[in-house]
Amino acid sequence: MKILIFSDSHGKIKHMDKVFKKHMDITTIFFLGDFITDCNGLFGSDISLYAVPGNCDFSYNSSTEKTLKIEDKRIWLTHGDGLGVKNSYDMLIISAKQRKADICCFGHTHIADSFFKDGIHFINPGSCSYPRGRLGASYAVLELTPSEVLVKIIEI
Repeated sequence: MKILIFSDSHGKIKHMDKVFKKHMDITTIFFLGDFITDCNGLFGSDISLYAVPGNCDFSYNSSTEKTLKIEDKRIWLTHGDGLGVKNSYDMLIISAKQRKADICCFGHTHIADSFFKDGIHFINPGSCSYPRGRLGASYAVLELTPSEVLVKIIEI
């Protein structure tokens, strides 16, 4: 199973639309906050969309995190702002362990990152509109197979 992961679109949907059209075989999308309403109607009704609000989603009334079970993997979605991810990943790692996550997807920093620590895969797709760091606008593709977790960070 392949999953598209976006974060931090901040009102600019053209890149998400372009990427989605490139990956028409994907039926699951994670959106990790900051302009969660950008997802409204963008992907179609046959897509499973799991989204969490970020610190710029002021009027969105939804849980700031979600825990999912997909392909026998426990996946935790969070924007990450409440965990201080711009300064350190320490609280994120502790929180992922507490939730017994196999995979933790987060945003907020606008910097794409993927790493494996303490048995957990951590994925930040970066920003699909206002990137920081070495990459331009980016997203991630998470591929789950019975034997492995594959992560690709892709520049748009």
